[in-house]
Amino acid sequence: MERPWYKWYDKLGIPNKFEYPYGKIPGHEILRRNALRYGDKPGTIFFGTEISFKEMDKMSDQVANYLISKGVKRGDRVGLYMYNCPEHIAAHFGILKAGAILCPLNVLFKEMELRYQINDAGMVGILMSDALYPAIKKVRPEIPTVKFLAYTNFNDFLPAEPVAPIPETYTTPRYITADEDIDDLYEVFKNGDATPYKFLDWDMDEVCMLEYTSGTSGMPKGAMLSHLAHIYKPYAAYYAWGVRDFDVYVTAMPFYHIAGMDAMLATWYIGCTALLLPTPDPVGLMTVMDKYKATFFYSLAPINHAIAAHPDLGKYDLSSLRVCTSSSFVLPVNEELSEKFRKATGCPVWESSFGLTETHTLDTLMPYHMVKWGAQGIPLPENDIIITDTEDPKKVLPYGEQGEIRIKGPGNFLGYWNKPEASEEALIDGYVRTGDMGMIDEDGYLFWYGRFKEMIKVSGVSVFPEDVESLLSFNEAVAESAVIPVPDERRGEVVKAFVVLKEGFKGKVTEDELKKWSLDNMSPHKAPRYIEFRDALPKSGTNKLLRRELRAEEADKRGE
Repeated sequence: MERPWYKWYDKLGIPNKFEYPYGKIPGHEILRRNALRYGDKPGTIFFGTEISFKEMDKMSDQVANYLISKGVKRGDRVGLYMYNCPEHIAAHFGILKAGAILCPLNVLFKEMELRYQINDAGMVGILMSDALYPAIKKVRPEIPTVKFLAYTNFNDFLPAEPVAPIPETYTTPRYITADEDIDDLYEVFKNGDATPYKFLDWDMDEVCMLEYTSGTSGMPKGAMLSHLAHIYKPYAAYYAWGVRDFDVYVTAMPFYHIAGMDAMLATWYIGCTALLLPTPDPVGLMTVMDKYKATFFYSLAPINHAIAAHPDLGKYDLSSLRVCTSSSFVLPVNEELSEKFRKATGCPVWESSFGLTETHTLDTLMPYHMVKWGAQGIPLPENDIIITDTEDPKKVLPYGEQGEIRIKGPGNFLGYWNKPEASEEALIDGYVRTGDMGMIDEDGYLFWYGRFKEMIKVSGVSVFPEDVESLLSFNEAVAESAVIPVPDERRGEVVKAFVVLKEGFKGKVTEDELKKWSLDNMSPHKAPRYIEFRDALPKSGTNKLLRRELRAEEADKRGE
């Protein structure tokens, strides 16, 4: 079947295959070579502290030598449980330089989640922010494979006078005392062995990272991602959005998450300067964007809304921004948001891409001069996307028809850690079964509709929760919502929405008023027949809605 998106590559000025400046080599080796190329150029700026490419290469060598001194061997799993900070980046590259497998841990994890993931991966050690240690301390007797812990404090690399406000969460003094059996990474960076790591005979198909899925359909699974995937997707920023080494790139999304990680890695691979923040706080973002004349910004739709509507927006000059991409999350990235953000900053915003953990995310790119609102863009070069029949996964559907999205490319995972049956089910003929419903139109643009397993059938018509949730977000009273099916004698299923109201509307808007608004603004099969107000919605460790918990609650009410 001819791929209609191929025709756009020439117009976009991108090749059919990625060309890497140093060939296909591991990401930590790209860092080493860029340290030679860019030297003292700032690779990241952390509240005013500048860390050069050369310095970051040295710091990651120190981490690698420290790990080797602790007995870490090639293929061992090492956890990284750390806030966004320079030490996180050094630890990321240092773990890989030591030949170990990187295991990012969500900083929002509580004891049960930590215990499960650490034991499932069999981690031998954990590098962490000391403020996160209390959770590790509680489970330490129950994680027998962990032989060592090392910590850093968020303040270790902060300047005396930070250029932007620091959220209170990160301003805690050093938490861990000398009597704890835990190593201090700050000592490693001050006095540790900085001998350049020994280049190994790397296999680009070797596992370099276990990135755990969000667990929306059960316990999280460790997606085994290769060195090739670990350079292919981050380097896609060079082709997808034209990021170059002269750019100043804002990195404020969490590095433990695959999308935030790709953004961070892209800056070190391409050679640009990153503005490092621990969280996408609007004031912090606007401050560093103005001061350092940021040119590239990736975020989530609510962050773009927050900046565009901020009462102090006029105090900041954001006119240096030339590329802004964003992901639909709670709120959609649509034409209205793009225009609102353009008026606020001078730069429009468009949908970043479609992707998932199992493919190292970033599977599509949105041509910024050929944006299709509602679409996720066209497949990256070397990335093949097909739509298959939900009943027969080997049957490829024509363009324009709706089915399950499947992906094949250099970013694909190698399977789930210690889960051969789940791996076999997820990979068919080299394609990842995403479990997402979508459609590719005649121009090659991918449209995503939602999770196949969460689709609602109203009188035989397919309704996707994400579609209804997106429409509900247009109501001025709605902060966020989650939609599930409930049985109906006449229609088979109907829509029920769990809604969190904005603070100013609580007690002022009724369920019936919102149901009427929905009937006035949505197709009848999409409009919720039932609405229940909640103070909060159940979410996973990566902040994804857990609709299955709401479905389970409803089933319990029905006595099922």
